Amino acid sequence: MYPAIKAEKKQGTEKIITPGGKRVAELTDFWRWAYSDLIGNAERGALAEYLVACALGIQDS
Repeated sequence: MYPAIKAEKKQGTEKIITPGGKRVAELTDFWRWAYSDLIGNAERGALAEYLVACALGIQDS
């Protein structure tokens, strides 16, 4: 049996590098590219869940 993988929150400053070690971007660059459209329906549900978690004080769990 495999051990459980512990999820760790990312800071956003993690580097995205090529197999050769060349820096391509940082994780925040990807987050901006993939998840910054809050006008469309795709991310609004996740934002709403986050806002509720903030209101309940459980956003870090």
